[in-house]
Amino acid sequence: MKTKSIHPFFTRNWVANFLSNVLGVVVGIALTFGISYLIQKSNEKKQIRETMVLLKKEITDNQAVIGRIKEDFVQTKKAFGVLLSDEWKNLPPDTLSKHSFNARSVTSYNINRSAWNVFQQSDVIKNFDDKELIVALSELYGNINLMEEWWDIYCQEKMTAVSTRASGNDRIEFLEAFLSEKKVYEFMEEIYTFNKYTFEEPFDDTIDFADYILYLIDKSGNYHYSFKDLDKEFEQFKANRLESSEQPDDK
Repeated sequence: MKTKSIHPFFTRNWVANFLSNVLGVVVGIALTFGISYLIQKSNEKKQIRETMVLLKKEITDNQAVIGRIKEDFVQTKKAFGVLLSDEWKNLPPDTLSKHSFNARSVTSYNINRSAWNVFQQSDVIKNFDDKELIVALSELYGNINLMEEWWDIYCQEKMTAVSTRASGNDRIEFLEAFLSEKKVYEFMEEIYTFNKYTFEEPFDDTIDFADYILYLIDKSGNYHYSFKDLDKEFEQFKANRLESSEQPDDK
């Protein structure tokens, strides 16, 4: 019985078609995975950029707050120096009133950590290549935490010291009664004369270190930014809502 032979051309053609189909599938899979990988990397870069921009905003805002805290301490210390001297009674009323306010006021300040917390808890930190920057950021926020703890201790001490029942019919009489209290006088001496707290240099160092961190963030990824003025936008939102509520309803 004769067997029917297959022409070599058809064999080669079938193999070529088969290899072509297999190659097409392989290439298709590779392209699919490649595109998925590129999309994933693009999303990661977007997340990193958004987080870095938020961190820069937060660090910049915190710098301003730390500057105000430092100025608060400097003005308080200056007021203590004036009130411990014998010259305060000869000061103009406005100047004396300012020193009196600085000596007796205790102000709280808000340090924000929202962006830093988001960064730590998100997958962004896993995909962020610059590990040295992460360490530097951790050090910055560690310094801020320590600074805030010491500021709280100082504020508690000041609040306790300057809480008084001193009274008087005029400012001179009131301040004389205020300064005659032992706890007031001793606290003022501790701060002004004996430098119990020297916040100025650590605060300046923290502000400078924050500048360095901002430089590192830009250096690591060119994360340039333009910030929204959220306070201004919030005020505008409230004004617009008030204006809308005052408009008569159309009937």
